[in-house]
Amino acid sequence: MITLYKCGLAMLTYLSNLRDAKEHKGCKRALFRLKHELTIKLMSVLPGYIRVIDNIARTCYDSSIIELLLSKPSKLYSILIEYYGDEMSADLVFHEVFLRPLAKLLKHRIAEHELLTLIKKGEDGEALATILKIFLSRDKQDYYY
Repeated sequence: MITLYKCGLAMLTYLSNLRDAKEHKGCKRALFRLKHELTIKLMSVLPGYIRVIDNIARTCYDSSIIELLLSKPSKLYSILIEYYGDEMSADLVFHEVFLRPLAKLLKHRIAEHELLTLIKKGEDGEALATILKIFLSRDKQDYYY
């Protein structure tokens, strides 16, 4: 019983700390796959817009928007706030351009509003742990989309 409890705590700690997750080979491969699939999905839907926001991200943070979305989504959100000048527009764009395609890619009804709230608060680790957990288990669940 204690071992199972320790394993559960270790798993929660593991998922909540993306840096540790990146060091694990399985998660590293999963993150690479997710990054690749998300890039293809976003570029097929809004290639011009994605390139514009990507150029801003590379200028500000020396990272692509996909890298920011999967490592520091609050920074990507701050780019949208600065670009649009108001929170309502940034919320709408972040939800429709990034979170909704991510949910479709994961084939899971993620709590997009809750993820956006976490990202707006700067709680990137918790948001990313949710995304990674869904991605790692997506083959074992009933699909939403």
